[in-house]
Amino acid sequence: MLKPGGTLLIVTRLRDTEDTIDGPPWPVSEAELSQFSEYGYQEINRIPYIDTNNPSVKQALIEYQRN
Repeated sequence: MLKPGGTLLIVTRLRDTEDTIDGPPWPVSEAELSQFSEYGYQEINRIPYIDTNNPSVKQALIEYQRN
């Protein structure tokens, strides 16, 4: 998907559990995000943010780089 050294940006909702949830949008868990490392992506930066229209939902912008 990306050449080595390429950057992948993900903007996503986050969830704390592995429970199945309704969507869309589907928030992702830390276990799901960890799968990126299995495919050669390293997390470089994570910026949590709050949507003022829905402040109870955790969200983040995550930057990955391909090894």
